Amino acid sequence: MERLFPCDSFAKPPSVNRVTLEGARPRRFSRGDWLLKGTDERYHSRVDRHRLAELRSIAMHDAIAARLRAEPALVEKARERVQGWLKTGEVHPAYARAWAELLSRPLDLVCAALVDPGVESTALRQCTPFAGILDAPARWRIWRSVGEQASR
Repeated sequence: MERLFPCDSFAKPPSVNRVTLEGARPRRFSRGDWLLKGTDERYHSRVDRHRLAELRSIAMHDAIAARLRAEPALVEKARERVQGWLKTGEVHPAYARAWAELLSRPLDLVCAALVDPGVESTALRQCTPFAGILDAPARWRIWRSVGEQASR
């Protein structure tokens, strides 16, 4: 059988990050899901991890929307961040332009778009200009809460 990548470096598995996963071994479940042994096993193997990430993102942005309603000045900071993206090219221009357009709309529409489960909003949440608005304890509460709800 001919290999797709003849280079020897592709034959070796990637190394494990020694800081976070030292000694972790992947364990395969019957469905084909992988879970790192030694990590948090509270979540049942049948939880769709991609869907879980989407639910967490929506929950985080719901909390962000609540903050924006309480402190509308935060929208201006997001606009400034997006303008920086447009100047530096740090974020793909299509996403930066989409965020610029969205942030030019009234606050109610911005907040509604932040939690919209549609394809476009899901894509925009992947590179949000609202990073840093929620503190770490709030993010971890949301992370745990959504994970626990999904595992039920």
